[in-house]
Amino acid sequence: MRHRKTEIAVYSIAFMDVIFCALGGVLIITIQTLRMSHEANNTTRVQADLIARYGDDKVKLAERIVELETMIAKLEDQSRADKEELAKLTKQRDDLVKIKIAAEKELDRLKVELAKILKERDDLGSQLALANAKIRERESELAKLERQLALVNSKLIASDKELARLKLQIADMIKYSNKVLDLRGPMKNVVFVFDTSASMKLNEFDRTYKEVLKAWLGALRYEKFALLQFSTDVRSATGKGWKTQADLSEINQYIDQFRAEGHTNLRKALEQALAYPNVDTIILFSDGEPNLFGDDPTQPMKDSNQQWIKGQPAIDDLNRRLRGGGNPQKVVINTVGMGNYLNQTYGTFLQSLARDNRGRFVGLGVESEPKEQEGAERTPNE
Repeated sequence: MRHRKTEIAVYSIAFMDVIFCALGGVLIITIQTLRMSHEANNTTRVQADLIARYGDDKVKLAERIVELETMIAKLEDQSRADKEELAKLTKQRDDLVKIKIAAEKELDRLKVELAKILKERDDLGSQLALANAKIRERESELAKLERQLALVNSKLIASDKELARLKLQIADMIKYSNKVLDLRGPMKNVVFVFDTSASMKLNEFDRTYKEVLKAWLGALRYEKFALLQFSTDVRSATGKGWKTQADLSEINQYIDQFRAEGHTNLRKALEQALAYPNVDTIILFSDGEPNLFGDDPTQPMKDSNQQWIKGQPAIDDLNRRLRGGGNPQKVVINTVGMGNYLNQTYGTFLQSLARDNRGRFVGLGVESEPKEQEGAERTPNE
C-alpha cells in the first residue's frame, strides 16, 4: 500500500514537469517570433532612414546597404537556427504530451488499483469484525458448555453414589435371590421387560437401572429367559427364542447400548412378552407412566390440544385389555418400580398390575407388599 502511494506521487510530479516544459516551449517560440518581427520592422525603418540621411551619397549608401544585407543574412541564419530549435522544442513538447498521456493513464490505473485495495481493506475489516463476533459467540457457548459440564459432573457424582448404594442393596438381594425378593411365578421361562423410554432419562439413573437389570439377570434362579427393551417400539435383545445364563456376557453388552428415548409403549411390550411360547413369568422394570396407543400400536395418541395422552387414560386402557382376556395363560407378572414410580398414580398402577396378575411389586430402594387377592396363588421359587 505504501509503495503504491509513492508511485502515485512520482507520477504526479512527472506530470507537473511535463506541463511546465510544454509551457516553456510555447513561451520561447512566442518570444522568438516577436523578436524576428521586430528586427524586420527595424530593418525597413533603417533603410528608409539611410536613404533620407545619405541622399545622393551612393558610395556610403552602398556600403551601408552591404552592412545591412550582411546583418540580414545573419538574421536569416539565426532565424533558421531558431526554427530548428523550435522544431526540437516542438518534438520535445510532443514527446512530453505523450508522456503526460501515458502518465495520466497510469495515474488512472493506480487510482483504480488503490480503490480496489481500499475496498479489500474494508472487506477484510468487516470479515475481521465478523470473526471477532463469532469468537465472542463461541467463547460464550464454551462458557455455557463448561457450566453444563460442571452440572453433569455433579449429577454423575450423585448417580455414582446412588449406583454404589444400589449395588450394596443388590449384593444383599443376591444373597437370598428369589426367596428374599419374593418374586412370584414358576420362574422357569421368564421374560424380562425393560423400560427405556425418555421418562427414564429424566431421572438421570438409566446407568444405574441397567446395572440393576444385569445384576438381576445374573442373580435370579430360572431355567430360560428372554429380554425385551421398549420405548415407542419394542425390541428383543434375545431374538424370538430363549436364552440361558450362559449367554449373559453377550446380553450384558447389548444392555450397555440401551438409551432412554421415545414414548412408553407398555401395552405392546406386555403383548409381545405374553406371546412367548411357554412363558410362565414376566418381570417388568418401569416407572409406570405409559402412553395411550390406539389401533396403530406404533403411534401414541394425542388429545384435542395435540398433547400426548399418557398416565391414567393409558393405565385404564391397559388394565381393561388385561382383565378382558389379554392374559389367557394367567402368566404371573412381577413389577419393579424405577424412576418416578413413587408418584401415587404410577406406583399404584405398578402395584395393581402385579396384584391383578398374581405377581409381586418391588420398588428399587422402597419395597411395598401389594394386598393379596382372594384366592391368588403364591408361588415363590425356593
